Amino acid sequence: MVYNEKKVELLRQRYPEGTRICLDHMEDLCPVESGTCGTVQFVDDAGTLHCKFDNGRTLGVIPDVDKFHKIDQEQTQVDEQTEDIEESEEMNISMCRSSFEKSLAVFFIAERNVVNDKIF
Repeated sequence: MVYNEKKVELLRQRYPEGTRICLDHMEDLCPVESGTCGTVQFVDDAGTLHCKFDNGRTLGVIPDVDKFHKIDQEQTQVDEQTEDIEESEEMNISMCRSSFEKSLAVFFIAERNVVNDKIF
C-alpha cells in the first residue's frame, strides 16, 4: 500500500524514530509473531514503518495492512521494571537454592561422619 505525501508525513509524526509498537497481526509470508514488540527506526516514503523487533528481527510494518498498536513510554518503563524485578527474583531464588543445597550437603556430610563414628 502506498500513501500520499501528507499521509506519510502524518505517519512520521505519529511514529517517530524510537517509538515502541506491539504487533497484533502481520500479513507476510514470514511474519513477526503476534505480541512481539519493536522500535520504529524510520518511516519510508511509501509509509512503511521500519522496525527492529525485540526478538532480533527487522521488518517493515505496513499501516492499514498489518495490525499493531503504539506502546506508550510509561507502559514500556513499567514493563522494563517488571522484567528487572523478575530477573532479580529469579537470581535470589537461585542463590537461595544454591545456599540451601550447600547447607544440605554439609549437613549430610556431618551426619555421615557422626554415623560413621558410632559404627566404627
